[in-house]
Amino acid sequence: MTGKHDRAFARRRGTSVAACALGLSLVVTGVQPVAAPQTASQAAAQLLDRTDADRSLVKYPASTTVKYGNTTKISPNTNALTVYPPTSYKLVDGANPSWGAEVNPKTGELSITPDPNAELPETDTIHVEFTFDDESTKVVDAEISLEPAPVYVDQSDKVYWTGKEINPVDIRVNRATYASKLEIDESTLPAGITANPRNFGNIKHIFLKGTPTETGTFEVKTQLVEGESVVVGADGPLEQSFTITVKDSADLPAPVEEHIVEDPAPVKPGESVDIDIPTENASSVEVTDLPEGLTYDSEKSKITGKPKASGKAKVDIITNDAKVITDTIDIQVEESDGSATPATTTAEPTATAEPTTGATTPATSTSDRTTTQPEPTPPTSEEPTSTAKPTSGQDTPEPTTKPSTPGSSEQTSEPSTPATTGKQTPGQGTPEPTTTKPTSGRLTTQPAPTSTTKPTTKPTSGQATSAQPTTAKPTTPKPAPSVDDFAWDELTVQAGTTKVAVPARKPSQTVNVRVDGDAPEWLSVASDGQVVAAPGRGVEPDTYTVDVVSEAGERDTVTVKVTKPVSDADRISDEEYKDTYVQAGKTNSSRTPIASIDRDGIEYKGQPLPAGTKFSTESAEGTVHPDTGVVTVKAPLRTPAGETITIPVDFTYPDGTKGKADAVFHVDAGAQNEAYKPAYQEGLGAQPGKTVVVPLLDGTFPVNKDGENVGQYALAPVYDDKGNELGTAKAYKGWDVSIDPDTGAIYAAAPEENPEPIEVPVRVLYSDGTVSDKDGEPTVFAHIAALTGPSLADSTEAAGYGKPFFDADGNIRMFPTGSMPPGATFEQTGLTALPVEIDPGTGAITVKVPEDAPVGADFDIPLKLTLPDGSVQEITVPVATQSEAASQVVSWRPVQVTEVGTPVTVAPSQAPAGATYALAASFDADGWQASVDPKTGAITAARNGDEEDPQATLIPVVVTFADGSQRVVEVPATTVRGTAALTRVEYPRVTINAGQIAILRPNVAGASFSLIKPIPGLRTKVDPETGELTVASYDGTVPGPRDIPVQVTFEDSSHTITSARVEVRTKTGKGTLAESISLNDVSAVGRPDTTTQITLPVPRAAAEHPFTLGEFDADGWEVSLDRTRGVLDIHVPASAAGQVKEIPVNVLLADGSTTQLKVAVKVDGVAAGGSSQSESGSSEPSPWVWALAVLGLLGAAGKVLYDNRDNFQHFLERWM
Repeated sequence: MTGKHDRAFARRRGTSVAACALGLSLVVTGVQPVAAPQTASQAAAQLLDRTDADRSLVKYPASTTVKYGNTTKISPNTNALTVYPPTSYKLVDGANPSWGAEVNPKTGELSITPDPNAELPETDTIHVEFTFDDESTKVVDAEISLEPAPVYVDQSDKVYWTGKEINPVDIRVNRATYASKLEIDESTLPAGITANPRNFGNIKHIFLKGTPTETGTFEVKTQLVEGESVVVGADGPLEQSFTITVKDSADLPAPVEEHIVEDPAPVKPGESVDIDIPTENASSVEVTDLPEGLTYDSEKSKITGKPKASGKAKVDIITNDAKVITDTIDIQVEESDGSATPATTTAEPTATAEPTTGATTPATSTSDRTTTQPEPTPPTSEEPTSTAKPTSGQDTPEPTTKPSTPGSSEQTSEPSTPATTGKQTPGQGTPEPTTTKPTSGRLTTQPAPTSTTKPTTKPTSGQATSAQPTTAKPTTPKPAPSVDDFAWDELTVQAGTTKVAVPARKPSQTVNVRVDGDAPEWLSVASDGQVVAAPGRGVEPDTYTVDVVSEAGERDTVTVKVTKPVSDADRISDEEYKDTYVQAGKTNSSRTPIASIDRDGIEYKGQPLPAGTKFSTESAEGTVHPDTGVVTVKAPLRTPAGETITIPVDFTYPDGTKGKADAVFHVDAGAQNEAYKPAYQEGLGAQPGKTVVVPLLDGTFPVNKDGENVGQYALAPVYDDKGNELGTAKAYKGWDVSIDPDTGAIYAAAPEENPEPIEVPVRVLYSDGTVSDKDGEPTVFAHIAALTGPSLADSTEAAGYGKPFFDADGNIRMFPTGSMPPGATFEQTGLTALPVEIDPGTGAITVKVPEDAPVGADFDIPLKLTLPDGSVQEITVPVATQSEAASQVVSWRPVQVTEVGTPVTVAPSQAPAGATYALAASFDADGWQASVDPKTGAITAARNGDEEDPQATLIPVVVTFADGSQRVVEVPATTVRGTAALTRVEYPRVTINAGQIAILRPNVAGASFSLIKPIPGLRTKVDPETGELTVASYDGTVPGPRDIPVQVTFEDSSHTITSARVEVRTKTGKGTLAESISLNDVSAVGRPDTTTQITLPVPRAAAEHPFTLGEFDADGWEVSLDRTRGVLDIHVPASAAGQVKEIPVNVLLADGSTTQLKVAVKVDGVAAGGSSQSESGSSEPSPWVWALAVLGLLGAAGKVLYDNRDNFQHFLERWM
């Protein structure tokens, strides 16, 4: 085993002493002493001594909503007029890192980016320390709340091995609704792996467990559903898929011993242990040979329990990169005198013999087998480790023998032979045995009455046990647990809540279990023994039992104790009525009250009060419905507009506890049906068989202070000329029409044949009780057209794609340009030269480029775009594989010219070696002239047109790289005037490492900003109002500078283009790949007068055909290099015996930098066709030959010992 400082896994670390001390200091300093009475002068002096921190009123907003995976910025209320503004800001230690909180030390702006893979609370507080000009400080809180939108936790692809238990997979959705559930298509799982859903609260889980039995690749699919429908999030349906690959475990390498788990400190009997198993990088984890009293929780990756004796647990881990690691954990249990208890070892019984009084019966254990024939072995003097002595009146003997099954904690009786246990008493030479006989079909061990027994001894390895027959009284059978069976602790659950429990002990082999007989409808037992208890609030407090049976026929009982539910008043909070408006002199009613209700420890906001709640009020200004809680108020005629009427309402919950809330009515002078005239968007329609959504126009409907629509909407009835109400088919001419009652949006599906335009009347019910109808006739109409002319495909501009870029893995990525109608989908329709993946919702293209793909190869990707009306566009997207044109950086800063026509010359800011330049023949911008220097790439441009000619253009420059590949670079050119001509817009230059993010802010404000084009190797985003530029590089971004052009438009409509320079370094901060990569030299052995071929190792970040020969000159040596294959041919002269030569090889990397490796050739003394001889004439083999021979013999001997390790171990045991 390696040393304890070698760690294969990262460890979890506890709270540091410094963090504890800081937390204690914050608590202590937050306690204010009680001040003694002060004189007026003392009080005045204290006011004068107030610090800037005491005087400052700077704070953060009361609460800010944030969203998983999105960055939200929160700024303090400072401006140019702020008195006592802070001078600096910093985060206080202790913030949950999963919030991704960062603070700008100068402005105090908080950035919150919640980690989508973390389980975060619904609300939290970020503490920021403000420092002021007088160096005083104070801590200010920023309250944040998580947007209630469900989000999947990312899952990577998995690799498992046949016959190896997998490390459990937790498929999880955070922030799901209580009524939703996570489902999995179990047909996609490999054989041997099962799914265990946990759909409780607002965090949904599916745990994958088991041992795969067959090889193959399986695509696992899950989805979040509510009712019968898949839940739709902001980015589409909430579905997830990932791949499980099962490989043959015969291909695994030999295990390696590494110390990956710290041995716990010795504990006393009855004390608990809690041992973390590092499973972050594990695909398989098996924990065996646990001492009695301990279990391994695979979901929490912990060994827990109270060990009864010392022992050594074995941990076997297969890492994600197929490394097999084994470790042994030494668990010590101290006796009362401080010494450790001896570790109990286990073995199956191997001998059955007639006992004699005072005689010692020796026995020897065998590995995992039970034999009925005695096998004589020399006895040892060590004491037996399993003892038990029944006494009169006892029903069940006390089993203490440790079973051989890992993880078991109790004795298991053998079904074929009665097991005898004995207890050594002081002064006795032999224990007194008792014989136990298993009860058929039960997980129990019970004594059977005998007069004279023939005991079967069950020794431990290396120990002798002795037994003496005794006469045992008949006893009444009583079940006792088996050592290899399920066992459950009593589960206590409060009525109205849900609890989940796993077995306290499981069989060593995978066995399914089921309920035997009846069980309460609120109690279920999964096949893996997991118990889910969800008693309703009406379930009587009591103790409930359920019988279970395993596939092996073993039986047990699950006991659940249901306690009294928490009172309604304790679980219900924030009771409220939504504000209601009432017109003076008229009557109106409120909505039903709502509240926050705690279910299973999770607070759900905006919930209706429990059924059966009763309502009352003592107010004379209004009434309340006793069953619904709806409050009705008649506002006095002379009540001024803007006044409020408050009605206090008392609640009596179903359990008799109390609550209360105020219903507030705002008095409005005018009727809302006179103030608002709802109107629908015109010009919308649907093709035959298609559906259209017609929304209300903003500003035409009533909203509350939060901008939410507070009207209620319904379809108005349609009548014929005789006043008869028409059915929907006739009223809407075959259209299927519905309306959203909260938003007023109309959904209309056109008939399949000959649709006609329709008019849909709508009735609006306002919050003040008025309606939109006038004299009983509707006044709000939606007009929906029947589209029988050109489809969306005909009327929509053909979709196009932006320029491709290469990601860190060398794959080609492309995205559609422009905006697509909502509901448009993409799919590939034909074969391609390389594998292509299409995102059906966004149209994003990913081309998987293999390493042997030709450079600059062109091919097309055929796509089909299906638009919302069902029409189709065919798209062909051209793609080219990587070349220098794709990987090298070349850029110009934007060209700015004046209106007077003076030429301006701009040289490239980044120019690759060996490149040439030319102006593209396609350049024909009216009023513009441009030329390009073919050697330097300098652009000379001028604008000499009139006002009608464009003020800005793109100058296309054809760049031909050293490998012959080409790329067209469009350089922005603009005419500056007005504010743009007088203002120099600049971004600071920054340097970032690959994989990092930088935020740049311009030196101007009051303008609008936009990006002009994507930059290869970078993700860029600009704030259109502030100009804040966010630049993110990939892990594999090639080092070098990048210029990001940004168009700036001022208030007078003048605009200019500036450039932000970002220097990208390697992940380790080096300027070039050559600085960050250390190449190992290559060694080879040559012979005189022979040619040696060496294949050079290609570095990971190398360019195409990276190798060239360095300077090398040696008499008679001939060296050549095949650059295409990377093969070095070295001809050694006949006179070079014994020489060592180093041949330098230059290596070109992807960023254009160059490093070097050396090929060391050692020439031995053997010429081609002969042997080397010393001066005395005797031949002598090379030392390398001797070394290889010795290594070969050692390897062969080790292989023989390893293959026969079991026999060799038994031989050593017998010999010793």
